[in-house]
Amino acid sequence: MSRKWTLEAVLAVLREAGRERGYWTKRAWETAKRRPSTETIINTCGSWVEAWAMAGYERPSRVRRWTRDTIVAEFRAVGSRYGRWLTTEEWKTGHHRPDVAIVLQHFSHWREAWEAAGFSPPPNRRRFAPRGTWNPSAVLDALRAHARSDGTIMGVNDWSRQAYQPMLRTIAHYWGSYTKAVQAAGLRIETDAQRQSRIAHAEWQRAFDNLTQRLGHPPTQQEWDAWEDRPASAATVWKVLHPTRRRTPLQHRLMTIDLRYVAEPRRSWMAAYRDGATLAAIGARAGVTQEWVRQSLQRGVTESQNTADLYDAVQTLDTRQLVDPTTRTIVEAMQDGEPLTAIINATGLSAREVLQLVRQVLQPPVIAASLRRLAEDAERHPILWTDADYRWVDELLRAGSPGVYAAQQGIDPTIVRRRLKRLHAVAQRRPVWVAWARALLDGRAPFPEELRPVLESLATGESLRHVVKTLGRDYAMTHAALRDLRDRTAVAVGSVDDRPGRAVPDRDMVRALRHRLYATDHGWNAQDRE
Repeated sequence: MSRKWTLEAVLAVLREAGRERGYWTKRAWETAKRRPSTETIINTCGSWVEAWAMAGYERPSRVRRWTRDTIVAEFRAVGSRYGRWLTTEEWKTGHHRPDVAIVLQHFSHWREAWEAAGFSPPPNRRRFAPRGTWNPSAVLDALRAHARSDGTIMGVNDWSRQAYQPMLRTIAHYWGSYTKAVQAAGLRIETDAQRQSRIAHAEWQRAFDNLTQRLGHPPTQQEWDAWEDRPASAATVWKVLHPTRRRTPLQHRLMTIDLRYVAEPRRSWMAAYRDGATLAAIGARAGVTQEWVRQSLQRGVTESQNTADLYDAVQTLDTRQLVDPTTRTIVEAMQDGEPLTAIINATGLSAREVLQLVRQVLQPPVIAASLRRLAEDAERHPILWTDADYRWVDELLRAGSPGVYAAQQGIDPTIVRRRLKRLHAVAQRRPVWVAWARALLDGRAPFPEELRPVLESLATGESLRHVVKTLGRDYAMTHAALRDLRDRTAVAVGSVDDRPGRAVPDRDMVRALRHRLYATDHGWNAQDRE
């Protein structure tokens, strides 16, 4: 059941709330969810303001009433904070109160208000310039008259504060802006703060040079702070005289890099960034993003260190033992200390290809060891490879890798890989039919002439399925004929394996060989990944 609010009850609630924080606005009352509601209070008392007036609280004035005394007090507080008086433009820009119009309602002039606050602004010099005094050349002459002996002039705020003639509005009318007029007059803007900073920096440099001459070496920060005649602390001076302290960690790392070991365009990026160019500027010139440049420089630091290690390692190589002329040229250039960029330009290869050839010479890839193991298997089962296969494997071993052999022979590396995988698969086959077929072909037992093509193919190490597919025969019928012939010639030829003559390559070995081939082409050690 809702409560019936009376006038006395409403005023009692308002007086209790007023003792907490004084006058309440309608929004504050509604936000606090006080009871009774604002609608009930207005219906009971007539209006919100009358209700609070009846409770003994007047609504505070929303507009501050400025007087001469309050204006002077505000000017004195602002002037103490800045340490000087402010022009009307600076007062407006700083959003200070009261407004300039209100100040001029109580004082006849802006300077009068500041004088009443205890400051001494310069007299108004603009009122004495007669009409028609100024033209473009007269404005430039006025600027040159107020310039310093070193060809500098005060900033725009100082010109306005000192009330120099002509006014900024007049300068902008003839020349567009104060800066353009100063440039047309052959001057350079230097504010008071900039001038004081330049003078202080020159004094610090002279003091630094004097202390360096006394000590015989550039002073450290501890030696500088211990010097009694120092003009400022080391923490302040070192920021100006030693800008290298403000370098980024990446710039510090690049300072230790020898650019001879870096290829283009990363080399030019590193040089520009070390000299102070920003990543954004380098990326804009190269047409890439800033993040791209940063990541490229980080990778370049690591790669340059690895390249430097390769330069040191090739010093022990004998180039006369290198078969590939391109590899020999690269190694000789690296032994002579030629930059990586010059080697790339001379050989026409990429940086990745150059370094890959050098790594293969320094540490033969894993694929060479795999080939040697295949050669050992071939010695135990000489019937699996032909003489041409053995000669090819020998040339491949002397080259060191499929990539180098392909470059020497001028062929596609894919052809080398295919033949290598085929030899690897053949080396893993079990010679089920091979010995028996060769015995028949040697004349140890008679056989039908229609089986001669099959026996000749089996004698080379081919699988029965591959043979019948190549000759276009039926596998079941050919297999039955061979088994029948084997049974009839068992006494003459000897015992053979009863299993069918299907060659089954070792898939694990083939997979490992493919892995090592990929490792060789990409320049990393496959044993680390296996």
